[in-house]
Amino acid sequence: IVSDLLSDNGFAEIMCNSLNPSAWYENNEDFNSDQLVKLANPLSSDLNAMRQSLIFGGLNSIAWNINRQNTDLKLYEFGNCYFHLNTGAARGNADNYSEKTSLDLFISGNTAKQSWNSNSRPTDFFNIKSAVEMILSRLGLVPEEIAQAESNKKYFSESINYSIKNQLIAETGRISKKYLSKFDIAQDVYYAHIEWDFLFKLLKKNSISL
Repeated sequence: IVSDLLSDNGFAEIMCNSLNPSAWYENNEDFNSDQLVKLANPLSSDLNAMRQSLIFGGLNSIAWNINRQNTDLKLYEFGNCYFHLNTGAARGNADNYSEKTSLDLFISGNTAKQSWNSNSRPTDFFNIKSAVEMILSRLGLVPEEIAQAESNKKYFSESINYSIKNQLIAETGRISKKYLSKFDIAQDVYYAHIEWDFLFKLLKKNSISL
């Protein structure tokens, strides 16, 4: 349902590598490096850890497109993220690892191509916020009835969190210049992360109109 909804609204699906450089998470206050799942025998330092977030793969995809003159982008990815649970037991025990499914959105560039009867318009915060609330509404949730607050994540320069009973269900905002510089991205990028596993549990209590 959600994939069709996003595709109908101009988003293209991406599938990024589940392996990331551990350096993206180490000494990064947005992530818990103690929960990082590192490979025992990685092929390279660029692919030596399982991802904790889809954000880096998405930014890498945006940088790749921009470098090929494709600057107006609306992307989404469903993907798993991986964590070590820090139970004190050996890391080789499969019970000490967890994975969760995330849905992440990325919008950058202009929202429409310039034509004889209309001007191109840069993407703004409203575009990504509307996309998140469109998804929540489609799944039977009422965005106005969900608690909203500013995110404390440093990868945002401005943001909104959506939570139910103090549980985060989504966050959205503009990516900070510091994060964009890691990928040599010079244009604004708007990003949303949705806690899909938790949201899916809520679906059992909400009717979804098809």
